Amino acid sequence: MVAMCPSTSEVVILKTNGTTDTSKWDIFQRLKEHLNPVTAIDWHHGTDTLMTCSTDRSLLVWNFNPTSNEFKPTMGAIKEPFANIDATWNARGDKFAVCSASG
Repeated sequence: MVAMCPSTSEVVILKTNGTTDTSKWDIFQRLKEHLNPVTAIDWHHGTDTLMTCSTDRSLLVWNFNPTSNEFKPTMGAIKEPFANIDATWNARGDKFAVCSASG
């Protein structure tokens, strides 16, 4: 799967179907929890969790639920007065770092 954001508040998860031909990819799910444009997406390869942050000052961690076959969000607690610009997981996938406009 691939996650992308077309400069909106929506994140699109695409299934690659095992091919690099993008015309054969299918939309798997649209993640619509952010209120403002998404500024960063980071998918940790080991834990298979997706993290997104936005200019609305929110940070969401998305876990895949195999029972419902969809991603479910969990809100990250970030106390920043300005927009979140970037975010990344650490190597183990148990902590993350966030860059905000407040410096």
